[in-house]
Amino acid sequence: MKLIMDALLFLHQTCHFVHRNVCPSSIIVNKKGTWKLAGLDFMEATSEEPNEPVPCQIWSSRFPKMAQPDLDYIG
Repeated sequence: MKLIMDALLFLHQTCHFVHRNVCPSSIIVNKKGTWKLAGLDFMEATSEEPNEPVPCQIWSSRFPKMAQPDLDYIG
């Protein structure tokens, strides 16, 4: 779990991105047992300003489920 948190901190603080789809299917465990963060299809760039809103696409039933983040895990 710590490796996933480290990956998210790197995305947020260093790269200024939000993942937008952290869910069980976006976490990969390799043969060595190392957890990796995958599923970067829905990432959004953020502003370096701390109070700026994050631009996100609006969910729509018109798009296939595979083309949208997993709503069961959206916070």
